[in-house]
Amino acid sequence: MRARKLLIGVGGGLVTCVGLVGALHMPFARRLLMRVGGCPVGNATLAEMEPTTRALIHAERGASPAPARPALGFDLDKTTRADVDAWADRSHVSCREKREGLVFCKNVPAAALAIPDADGPVSEVHLGFDTKGLLKDVATMRMNSTPRPAQDIVARLEAEVGPPQEKIGSFDDAHLAQMGPMGLSSFKYKYSDYIAELLAMRFKESGLVVREHYMSAND
Repeated sequence: MRARKLLIGVGGGLVTCVGLVGALHMPFARRLLMRVGGCPVGNATLAEMEPTTRALIHAERGASPAPARPALGFDLDKTTRADVDAWADRSHVSCREKREGLVFCKNVPAAALAIPDADGPVSEVHLGFDTKGLLKDVATMRMNSTPRPAQDIVARLEAEVGPPQEKIGSFDDAHLAQMGPMGLSSFKYKYSDYIAELLAMRFKESGLVVREHYMSAND
């Protein structure tokens, strides 16, 4: 748990404002919250939180549209909650609603996410929906991972989207073998309709932790 919170926090992630669906896994959220009036109330409804979510996204997104918007086989802005429920049934995936607009799935097989078997299973998958019931946000977390899933994610994103706008560190074996912040690696896209990020860092208690995040930046 400590490693999970620290990895989110390293990028400035939203840790205490757990109700902000859509920005829940944004590594940039903490520094941006100050621009939009601070953290929303934890028991706020999804509708009440959407203005803050939009402000966070507007402050971070780029100017041009993405050439592609991969999101682990899901279709951002189009996939519905009913679609996700049907996907979970087909894939024999255990999911539950953590709060309004946020679905949590655990131990998801690689095949269910359209990734190579060698990259999975994925320990955590979070799916965030807007007030219209459309998917806006997909994030995963892998604990005690090998470097291969992170390296495969980089290869897939570069093939589909191109080079990232921001990059920290390296995803080679030597860099990812370093403990703590010295081994932090980050790979990030910022477009007018799409934000995506991959983060990886090694912790003593959780090994290599890998977090990926895909989000619609459309209103």
